[in-house]
Amino acid sequence: MRTETLVVALFLCVAVSACTLLPMQPHIEVHYFDVGDPPFSSPENDDRIDVMSVTSDGPFAEKMVFRTSPVSLAFDEFNRWSTSPAALLKRHLEMVYDRGTELRKAKPLYRLSAKITQWEADLQSSKVNLSIRFDLHKSDSDEMLWSKTFSKNVTVGKITGQSFAESAKEGLDSMLQELDLHIKSATR
Repeated sequence: MRTETLVVALFLCVAVSACTLLPMQPHIEVHYFDVGDPPFSSPENDDRIDVMSVTSDGPFAEKMVFRTSPVSLAFDEFNRWSTSPAALLKRHLEMVYDRGTELRKAKPLYRLSAKITQWEADLQSSKVNLSIRFDLHKSDSDEMLWSKTFSKNVTVGKITGQSFAESAKEGLDSMLQELDLHIKSATR
């Protein structure tokens, strides 16, 4: 019994001293990013478009996604979106088109939905790649006016969390300008 107690005490001493002798791992700060506000709002469409669901087809969540090869993705533990890309896009679309039900004068004439199919930084090509399918429906008949996929590839000097977010904003802003033209031509 005395030998077992001595062995346990010796083991605890070694374990505790090993913890204090080993170097501490440095604290790595987690950085959070978003895509800011949209470059414009479309007041003529405020009462006409209801932003519906925005979904994501793939692993695009809070962790930033980096493509490391044509068939491999990596998730960054230390550079993250402030919320999912789908939520960031929905916020953008609502700021552009949808003032909310309390400010509406009439039922919206159109419904806009979106599905993110790509939202990643490609480490091999040094590009941020965004691809989003938008669907525009009439509200009263559920008739689809159009479904279109918009893709933007923004070249980046060096891919970091910051440059990924800035390039995603640039690509998304350009995409929304193009989307707005399609919506305006379809809803005239």
